[in-house]
Amino acid sequence: GWNYDIKDIKDVQDVGAIYVTDDNKIRLYIHIEVPEQLAVEIRLNQNTANGVTIDWGDGSTSSQSSTGHIVFNHTYGNVGHYCIAIAKVKGTVTLGRGSSSYSLLGSSSGYGNNLVYKAELGTGFNLDSYAFSACNSLRFVTIPEGLAEFDNSLFQGCYSLAHINIPKSVTKFGNNVFYNCYGLEHISLSNGISSIGSSAIRNNNTLKRLVLPTKLASISANMCQTNRCMVEVYNANASTYGNVAFSGMENLIRFKMPPNVTSIGTTF
Repeated sequence: GWNYDIKDIKDVQDVGAIYVTDDNKIRLYIHIEVPEQLAVEIRLNQNTANGVTIDWGDGSTSSQSSTGHIVFNHTYGNVGHYCIAIAKVKGTVTLGRGSSSYSLLGSSSGYGNNLVYKAELGTGFNLDSYAFSACNSLRFVTIPEGLAEFDNSLFQGCYSLAHINIPKSVTKFGNNVFYNCYGLEHISLSNGISSIGSSAIRNNNTLKRLVLPTKLASISANMCQTNRCMVEVYNANASTYGNVAFSGMENLIRFKMPPNVTSIGTTF
């Protein structure tokens, strides 16, 4: 459903990207182009037997009675477009493995990370660190209200990611959340975010304007380092700056900072 007001819609370039699923399911839209990609896996953690049901989009479904970190495997019969729907049945469900070696869709160096191009997340799920890391084809992500934190490296290396709407419920960014998201064109940070980790928005080649949250009191090291296209940064309240937080921003022409800043060190 539409869980956003007029201001939110004005803040994004793709209105369709802020639509949230009505049935609370997660939907992963994938494109299998070659036979080598037919074997697909989903990695998640469930604390209750049969905590989720996966509809693979080809008439097949899966569930597992095991608990802890689970791997769901499925092999498609043909190349093509599919929509994987993950429904939470009970218990606590966390997407991903919490490891730099694996995303939600398998090994960070495997075929799975190249399949998903759109993700619609339902309510009631948690996101582990690295859940979507290195998903190279991922362009659009919708996340519903209720999620409190973007964990470390959640979207690191998603270099095709163009649009994401961050829920107002998110108050904390871990380290490297959008590190190497070269194509991210727009990011809207709500004023409720009080912590943004190091290198969280680093190495972006498209983002031109950034407005930092009013609750953000300090800027972490390397936070926006080497964002070469950045032109404007507006900082309302952060009074302390980490090392090289804004270095390598070759086209920066406007940086607004509050009057209580006493030292910027090697920030630039």
